[in-house]
Amino acid sequence: LDYGSLSLGLASLSPVYLGYRNRYDFVTSTELEQVLDLEYRHQCWSLFLTLRERDEDRSVMVSFSLGGIGRVGGSGANMGGT
Repeated sequence: LDYGSLSLGLASLSPVYLGYRNRYDFVTSTELEQVLDLEYRHQCWSLFLTLRERDEDRSVMVSFSLGGIGRVGGSGANMGGT
């Protein structure tokens, strides 16, 4: 077993949904990635806010999804290293 992955989701706050993902490398004893997703759903569209930390890099992304089409557009920013 070289690495592990954990995914959690919380849907009890409808129409707001939370998700968390984490990947860990057991060989080097380091976290590979952490991702926190926040989604707001309304009828045929959704708005997403994603925070990602990978190695020494942090980023935030906002995207929009239309029902039947999928995610369209999006804007993101690099928040620099730790």
